[in-house]
Amino acid sequence: MMSPALGNPNGNTLQEFHYQSRCIEMINAHEASGGPRRPARTPYERVMFTRLEFEWLASHPPLHLLDPKYLWVPTGEDNTGVNDRHWLASRRDAEGVFRRWDALVEGKFHGIFFATSQVRPVFVSSETFNKLHLQYRKLGTKEVRTGNLGWFCNDAEMLATAL
Repeated sequence: MMSPALGNPNGNTLQEFHYQSRCIEMINAHEASGGPRRPARTPYERVMFTRLEFEWLASHPPLHLLDPKYLWVPTGEDNTGVNDRHWLASRRDAEGVFRRWDALVEGKFHGIFFATSQVRPVFVSSETFNKLHLQYRKLGTKEVRTGNLGWFCNDAEMLATAL
């Protein structure tokens, strides 16, 4: 989770957390933007995050099939936590989901870690931190089954094998 500062020097997990925090700030600013003659914009109903390197193998499930009271994530790649490579959240929940960076820099990680889990893993992956963070914020999650070939794939070798 702390790469590249600790752990994998080629990782960029902390940078991803920081970019997600900046992203929600841009969403907030856009929704609040207006002017003397223009009211603030209508807030988004849903917010989606996905990593850029995915190869999409099928269309995203229609939003009307995904209940907005849950955070929707694809199955797999959860590393004993909650997959953090793609998600769909209600606007209200997105405010929390995008704030893992803020939890770290504001010193809330200790509270999140000890308030949400009786198990103390030696290694905390970004997915494990995601799970603890979502539990701390009391956000329910649901998984979208990704099918035989998967909904998306971020592993070129796996993609080539599947095709």
